[in-house]
Amino acid sequence: DEIGGTFDAVFLDDGRVWISGGTGVQGVLASTEFFDHRSSSFTQGSALAQPRTGHSAVAFRQGAQEAVLVIGGAAQIATGVQSRNSAEILDVASGQIVPAPSFGFDRLGVQAVNIGNRNVLAVGGVTVQGSSVASARAVDPESYDLAAGQWSPVQGRFLARAAAAVGQLANGDVLVSGGRSAAGYEASADLYVATTGTFQSAGNMSE
Repeated sequence: DEIGGTFDAVFLDDGRVWISGGTGVQGVLASTEFFDHRSSSFTQGSALAQPRTGHSAVAFRQGAQEAVLVIGGAAQIATGVQSRNSAEILDVASGQIVPAPSFGFDRLGVQAVNIGNRNVLAVGGVTVQGSSVASARAVDPESYDLAAGQWSPVQGRFLARAAAAVGQLANGDVLVSGGRSAAGYEASADLYVATTGTFQSAGNMSE
């Protein structure tokens, strides 16, 4: 019943879609919903512990159970928005949401990628407080070890960038291209190599 903007949606193994957060007519949302294509209906889910917009959510296996990690985004404050460094986990079977460890940087516009071996990669995003996105700072990538429950910086050569295109390749590597860095708009690309857990340069796009 709420208008959602900059929310995130995750396809679940049981065929449903889980939708979280976003921006509604009354501000940033903490609400979640499940969409079941078989009945073409929405049902309300447990609320996030923190309202968030511009966040990212990614499904993973937690033992035999499916879960969803929700990271970053922003909350509404009097002068605009405040980027978040917090995280939460949805247990799909129970529908309950519990806190997860926070990462090192606040990230609005972050993208989360399941890189296998019970690890999640957090790429891109900006740290911002207030209404001046122009002064926001792009932040470095981090990885989350689901088994250990902790975040770590990712090693290798990379460029801190926001609004980049992020795509996972068939071999598990992750290509991060374009976007904007402290120097301006970028034609460069970085590659996360899954076998080494590090970044390396992937050259430049033609434009």
